[in-house]
Amino acid sequence: MGKRDATQELHSSIDQLRARCQSVQINIRVIRTAEQQSSFTKVDSLVTGLEHQCALGDPEEQGYRKKAESFLNACVSDQVKPGLIDYKFQGMILGCKLEDQKEFRQRLECLVQGRCHMNFLDGMMQQFNIVSSLTSSDCDVISENNQGPNTEVPVESTVVSS
Repeated sequence: MGKRDATQELHSSIDQLRARCQSVQINIRVIRTAEQQSSFTKVDSLVTGLEHQCALGDPEEQGYRKKAESFLNACVSDQVKPGLIDYKFQGMILGCKLEDQKEFRQRLECLVQGRCHMNFLDGMMQQFNIVSSLTSSDCDVISENNQGPNTEVPVESTVVSS
């Protein structure tokens, strides 16, 4: 009987913890100035365009990778590969918050590798109501060899329990 009571108590604790976890809300709030918001919007539009080319484009067509390389070279002090630096993009990215710059750099690194970043893929899946079970790493292979997901996205957030 003692073992049965302990099992019931354990199941009760699990149910309580499950209920608590379901009541947790994660709120991420980024505060930007008007200039930072303008720069963010422009840069996000450019990078999202490259991600669309990566996800929907022909694997043989690698033009988006060269553009992503020039954007990435604009983001870093040490060039990824010797090549072009898009100075116009560099001006726009420098107008963004540091956290935004890091996110864009990560997305561009994925594109240079011929991959689409997890956040972009999540957005596409939600847009097309595609249900999938994704696992974790930095990028998801899409255009090169259509392998399954391998994703992880670090997120800084605040947790608010209700």
